[in-house]
Amino acid sequence: MLDNGNFVLYDSSRRITWQSFDSPTDALLPGQRLRPGVELVSSASKTNPARGIFRLAMQTDGNLVQYPVEISGPSYAYYASDTWGTGNNVSLNLDNDGHLYLLNGSSIIRNLTTGQYRKRTIYLARIDVDGIFRLYYRSLDPQGNWTKEWSTSEDKCAPLGLCGLNGYCIQLDTVAECECLPGFDHVNPSNWTSGCERNFVMEGCKAKDQNVSYEIIPLDNVVWEDDNYGVLVSMTKEDCTKACLEDCNCDAAFFQDGNCRKQRLPLRYGRRVQSNPTVSLIKVNKTAPSTRGVSSGSGKEIKKEIRLDVLIISILLFALAAFILAISGIYVHRNRLLKKDQTNTYTGIRGTRGYVAPEWHRKLPVTVKADVYSFGIVLLEIICGRKSVDSSLSPDEAILEEWVYNAFEVGELSKLVGEEEVDERKLERLIKIGIWCIQDEPSLRPSMKKVLLMLEGTVDIPLPPSPTSFLSTM
Repeated sequence: MLDNGNFVLYDSSRRITWQSFDSPTDALLPGQRLRPGVELVSSASKTNPARGIFRLAMQTDGNLVQYPVEISGPSYAYYASDTWGTGNNVSLNLDNDGHLYLLNGSSIIRNLTTGQYRKRTIYLARIDVDGIFRLYYRSLDPQGNWTKEWSTSEDKCAPLGLCGLNGYCIQLDTVAECECLPGFDHVNPSNWTSGCERNFVMEGCKAKDQNVSYEIIPLDNVVWEDDNYGVLVSMTKEDCTKACLEDCNCDAAFFQDGNCRKQRLPLRYGRRVQSNPTVSLIKVNKTAPSTRGVSSGSGKEIKKEIRLDVLIISILLFALAAFILAISGIYVHRNRLLKKDQTNTYTGIRGTRGYVAPEWHRKLPVTVKADVYSFGIVLLEIICGRKSVDSSLSPDEAILEEWVYNAFEVGELSKLVGEEEVDERKLERLIKIGIWCIQDEPSLRPSMKKVLLMLEGTVDIPLPPSPTSFLSTM
């Protein structure tokens, strides 16, 4: 075993008969190269080194390309170095200083990284479980950790097939989440790559049950592989919906610019993108009961799946309610509040509790951001199941926004929902949105349009500051 990590076998003449550097698995070490016609394959999981579902191929045409393991071709590449046609002897190389590059014989044809020498530091290039090829470095000090230096993509949803069949990927903040088609559930919730399956029984073309009824649920801003079995032209969206409903072979249809492309299951390589013109029309059985999650003892599992999904829909409705409240309720009580403000009842940094934005009581300019504040309070009330002010609770929990932020700051969001089981990522996302909305300083609050984009998962949500942090420094 050499110091660079290469395991070498010699014959009696000290000639190398085999070395591990010639047989890479999922990673490259400094001094190792990925030769033409050789590929790296991701592991099945972080704890299972078996063959995964993504690969990085050093092709014999000189191009370095990433594909799903089961398929090749330009339309399935989710990363390429664009160096095709540069020769059949191109290799990927990693040097001791983290210089990662493509070499043709003795000539460098593409630098992926420039390299940076660091004392007592080692480098590693690896195709990770999520399908992205990354370069890492780590200090040799005992407290050193692996840190990302470079990657083929910052889009966690770029790898095709991350969410399996009938699932689609959504990037939320810096993580990827997998959702199922309407009417589908995860095959294995702990392994998203296993994909999704119907949660109802689909009758075949020869079914005699006339009581079976189907409907079409539209899904926007999601792209899939187009493997259609028929294309109808000069159609409206309503025409396309009707055509799929009347075709017992049609499981879904993609509609764009008057073209209706009929699809059979499974749908593959789904991912959400912004402003995608194609609408996915998904056929579901609206009369059949769900076949998933109905066994004894599954109540908590069903509750976990439903609560936050319904919550996302509910808060969109409450956005309108909050707007009406901000416009009507605040104006109705304005005179009373201003009068009390003159007697110092409402003065101070935290001069108000409830739905009314603080600027009303501080004689500050009132903008549409007051509506955002009201929405944030309503959102947090829905999540936590309590009013914004509750005198029956302890001082630490009586003021909702302070209680929520304290739980967020120490990483104890579970206590906000009691014993109810919820999706922790969705819970954290909604709490972060709520905290941004209730910032004391109006300029720190997002617009309602951005709030909706946050709820959809199409924009990142940075870590919010304490709702009182800005004004408390003034």
